[in-house]
Order: sequence, then structure tokens, then C-alpha cells
Amino acid sequence: MAARMSRKALEDVLARSRNGDVAGALDLMTPKPRRQRSLIQSATKSRQGRAAQQAGGSFQTEIRESLRLEADAGACVWAEGNPRVRGAPGAMFPVEKATVDFQLLAANIPIAFDCKTFHSLESWTLATVGDEIEVERHRRQVEWLMSFRKQGGIAFLLLYEPKRARAWLCFALQTLLAGEAVKIRTLTREQRGIPSRVVDHLPAIVESPRMLGPKWPILAAAIAHGRKTLPLDSLFREVTP
Repeated sequence: MAARMSRKALEDVLARSRNGDVAGALDLMTPKPRRQRSLIQSATKSRQGRAAQQAGGSFQTEIRESLRLEADAGACVWAEGNPRVRGAPGAMFPVEKATVDFQLLAANIPIAFDCKTFHSLESWTLATVGDEIEVERHRRQVEWLMSFRKQGGIAFLLLYEPKRARAWLCFALQTLLAGEAVKIRTLTREQRGIPSRVVDHLPAIVESPRMLGPKWPILAAAIAHGRKTLPLDSLFREVTP
């Protein structure tokens, strides 16, 4: 019985065949043993994980620079939640668990968030990364953010999609801890050559086109959308007239 092939796999087979790589085309068409398929899938996930990590690192640097500009303007004070490390350069190791990427104080309100990068997804869950260790780390971070919120702070995840240079503030932390998915955005494809349109399901921010000022206006978005998530008895839940 012939194995079912995805559209992408079939396109790869046809492309190799047209280029004269008949052996390669036949190899792609040959069903792989379950063990080999598992190894291939693991390698693919690993490559995707590294790509996401690189994109996430660049985004985190941009957020760091944006917060530094905000701090220079007197709008906030901030710090990173990276753990203390020991050891010699090239062989360093953490001596405590990390909290979240950024913690800051603005308008007398404590704010904490962690950056997560995704590719071509319309929803996000704690299990999105697939790796069990990473899933558990994400769960600890969200639990920490929930505790931070209970103490009167604004807490959220900042979900970033490099392809569209767009980020979303996710405040639905309890939904994630319950194992459910949070809808991020939907792409609506128009007809007659009109490009796709992004429909946001979460508060979104985009890169600022200005040459001066923060590249990502994260501070304004955090305060504007995060006030309503504060505890009911918080003095900062509603905007002061």
C-alpha cells in the first residue's frame, strides 16, 4: 500500500525528479520506518526550535533597547529576570531558576512579562514548543506571572511573530495553565490579488516607523491594556481622572 504524502512532500519529489535527482525522489517516496520518522521529526523540531530561539533573542534585544529608551526618558525603571550564573566563560551555569524576561515599574504600577516567539500559528498553548523541558519551564513562568498579578502587578506574555513584525500581549494566563489554547490572530485572505489581512484577537503592537523613540511601544500598551487585569481592590485598576 502506498504511503500518503503531504502536498509539500509531493512537491519535493517532483522538484527532485525534474532536476534529475531520481534516486532522491525515490528515497522521499519510500515509507520510512517509525523509528527513522521519529528521528527526522525530532531533528525538524530541533531546527525549528533553534530558529525560534535566534529570532526570539533578536526580539528580546529590541525590547531591551526600547525599555532603555523609556527609562532614559523617565517613564520607567526596569530590570531583567535572568538568573545569577557561575563558572568560567564558556562553561557558565545558572545557580537559580530564572523568573521572566523583564520586570519594570511605571506609573507606580509593577509590570512583568516574558517574550515568546512563534511561527505561522493562530493560537498558542504552553505545549506549543513540544519539548517537555521547555513546556515545564513555560508553565513555571506563567505560574510566576500569576503570582505577580495577585500581588497587584500587570503580568502577561508577549507573543512575537517575526514574519509579520508584530507582537501580541496575552493576559489569559489562567487559560494557558488550564491547558487550553489562546487565540492570537487570524489571517483573512482576500480575492483578486489583495494581500492577507491580520485580524487580531489579542492587543497587538507593531514596530514603530519613527527613527527616534522606542522601537516597540511596549510600555504604553502594557499600561493601557493591563489596568483591567489588576485586582479589583487595586488603586490603579481604573485610569485616574
